[in-house]
Amino acid sequence: PSPVLTSNLIDQLETTTDNVKSLNSQGGFAITHVGKLEKLDGLTFSEKKATDFLKIVADFLSFARGFRVPLILFVGYDAEGNKIWQHWNSSVGHSWKYVGSWFPENEAHILADVFPGFLRWWRDWEESEKLALYWYLEANHISLSEQKIILTQVALESIAYKQGLTKGNASDKLRQLLGKFKTPINLPFVRPSRKTPTFVDVFRPQSPPLVENLILFKEKLKQELEEKLEQETNENNKQKFERELKQLDAAYVFTKVRNDIVHPKKNIENLTGYLYEASDLGLWYLELVLLATFDYQGNYHNRLLKYQQNGEKEPVPWSNQ
Repeated sequence: PSPVLTSNLIDQLETTTDNVKSLNSQGGFAITHVGKLEKLDGLTFSEKKATDFLKIVADFLSFARGFRVPLILFVGYDAEGNKIWQHWNSSVGHSWKYVGSWFPENEAHILADVFPGFLRWWRDWEESEKLALYWYLEANHISLSEQKIILTQVALESIAYKQGLTKGNASDKLRQLLGKFKTPINLPFVRPSRKTPTFVDVFRPQSPPLVENLILFKEKLKQELEEKLEQETNENNKQKFERELKQLDAAYVFTKVRNDIVHPKKNIENLTGYLYEASDLGLWYLELVLLATFDYQGNYHNRLLKYQQNGEKEPVPWSNQ
């Protein structure tokens, strides 16, 4: 059996606060936390089992942080507390910088709620399918919005394929994937109603400020499609434009931006005003889809909410909370 984590898995160092201040100003790398792995029954386990499991933990912490977090030094002890092996890990990590993430600050207990589902996912999915997590970490860390959008689309399509959603074009697959997990897809968004609205619900608009530009972009696309439909004489093309008008939602807008990046036309639209919003929309969707894949039902941090306090959280869209 695999080793079982204790409740005191991770703790910060005395130097962590100063290290984080330095990292926030300069970037780079530093050791900020130590952890402990043991079996609840008190039995020992091999170095290989320990290192294999800790690599999974590293990927999980990377998912929570939003970029690749390496574990540096593994040390094994026997039942009497004697050090019996030591292993320096050479895994690749991302340089420290601020990035958005689904994980609310100062809510460490959420990690314990997400990890069991993450572990099941890790053990059930093939290596090629787990690349979705790799694409997420790369997309969330790089600065160029065009790259973020492309990598995010690759990750979402790989998950859709794993879920058996293979029919239709890219927006059709994304629409089906988001529908499966009851994730808002219309622009403006319509938030799932809860029996007992919170204080934040009362004063928060339906669509987060970050997607306001995408709503304008949607209206621009709608106008263009309506003009094409009015001028078109070919019946097949008319049906195509009518179908696209009916599907003018967030999935359509995101994949439209992605397609215009990858397959630019001679008279390509000016996407400058929409790239940042589209990249964050895609990453928001990817975070939610991954959390849903882990069967998580609790609270998370919504990256689309532009004006909020650190650590603000809300239930995942499919939750019964």
